[in-house]
Amino acid sequence: SALAANGNLCSLTRTVLVKKRVTVKVHGRRKMVTRKVKKSESTKLTMPATFTAQNGAVAHQATTIAVTGCPKKAKSAKKSNKKKSRNRKQK
Repeated sequence: SALAANGNLCSLTRTVLVKKRVTVKVHGRRKMVTRKVKKSESTKLTMPATFTAQNGAVAHQATTIAVTGCPKKAKSAKKSNKKKSRNRKQK
């Protein structure tokens, strides 16, 4: 079947190598270095299709497919920004 799949279709991702500036400790000091890091990014689900006409003309196309019935992501709770009050001595 064209729509058979192995894996989770609701969260399609691919792993890509990306150059990123990271902090590294060298001899007790911190140094900014550019490193290649693996990053997971989202992708679209596409289905390749090839159409051949009666005169022999061939058309290649990638059709984007939408997945339905996936659960919605839960929203994360907001952190409260409470400032800690310091105990100051009163005279």
